[in-house]
Amino acid sequence: TVPDACAQLSYKLKECITGGGFSGRFSGKCKELQQAFEHCLKVEFDSRRQQSIAKARERAKTWKEADKDIGL
Repeated sequence: TVPDACAQLSYKLKECITGGGFSGRFSGKCKELQQAFEHCLKVEFDSRRQQSIAKARERAKTWKEADKDIGL
């Protein structure tokens, strides 16, 4: 699924591709939209990855403290 932040770009890109037909897709008419969409996806992916790493570190810290409490 497309992240909410990139949904508008996705819609515009689909319109550009379907509006231009086969030649529109491969002639480069939608290239700027494609690059903007890919950049948006990358930014969203990186953001989510950083959030996931932070959560994982918190879980690891919690487990480490729990292990210490029971003497492991």
